[in-house]
Amino acid sequence: MKLAVLAYEKEKISEGQLARFLRTDRVNARLLVDELSSNYQEQDNKFVNRGVNFAQEIVGR
Repeated sequence: MKLAVLAYEKEKISEGQLARFLRTDRVNARLLVDELSSNYQEQDNKFVNRGVNFAQEIVGR
């Protein structure tokens, strides 16, 4: 999931591809990107997790 979001943010995959990777629709994919982006910050060319739970289920959100 994290790699898909990073690829989307770097414009390596489209919004439709992101939604397929995340097994959701485009609206929920966008919401998830916003949520994950706000939980990560770049520090010394690395992304540091600020508390997102990647184990949470995203299907049926």
